[in-house]
Amino acid sequence: MRVVSFFAGCGGLDLGFEQAGFDVVWANEFEPHCRATYLRNHPDTEFVLGDICKIDPASIPDCDGFIGGPPCQSWSVAGKQKGLEDERGQLFLKYIDMIEAITQNFLVREDDEIEYGKKSSKHDLPIDLTKNLLICNVKKDNWEQYLDGTAKIYYTGKKFPTTVALNKLYYFMPYLSGKGIRDLYYIKIARLGYRKEGQENEDKNDLRLVFEIERVGQLFDDYKKVKLEIWRTFTDTTMEKIANL
Repeated sequence: MRVVSFFAGCGGLDLGFEQAGFDVVWANEFEPHCRATYLRNHPDTEFVLGDICKIDPASIPDCDGFIGGPPCQSWSVAGKQKGLEDERGQLFLKYIDMIEAITQNFLVREDDEIEYGKKSSKHDLPIDLTKNLLICNVKKDNWEQYLDGTAKIYYTGKKFPTTVALNKLYYFMPYLSGKGIRDLYYIKIARLGYRKEGQENEDKNDLRLVFEIERVGQLFDDYKKVKLEIWRTFTDTTMEKIANL
């Protein structure tokens, strides 16, 4: 699969993707001292040195996915935490603009946990109320990993609603039938995979969408019941609508 890389640095993240079988066809980095190291380790990648804010989306080659780690200094607890008041803190917005301008099947974003908007009044979670959220029904035989918060992956099943814009998804909440929703997860990557991938009985004809997820925390004190809108299996919404339940 073809991927393009932003905030590429010396190419560490890109190297990992290449070792995993991806083809990094294009990369962008602002810091000139990174260029020589990057090109030495990624000689076949088109390297664009310059400001992401000055890049025309039309100049970026066709790709299957985006990877990148926007600067974290403006948000890190080790810094002054100026957020959007710092120019570096605004760069992730440009990254989002690029994501929305170019069609791709997945994205990977590496950064800190960031407080973009306001926090949950109950649990002080670092949540962005403007981001899209997907609520997904979880089969009962998979409940244990969601009840104890150890879930790392969600398989959507063979069918997935085409109305859901994958490149806009940011958060995930598991829906437990009869209980509802409670815990919030961050979607690290959305990709294609197999229900029993890595196991001896995996079926490569059983292709489905896979979310790799990471728990942010408990959004509600107890489970809240909601109505699943799509096939009684999914609800595509925003954090603002759910946080105000």
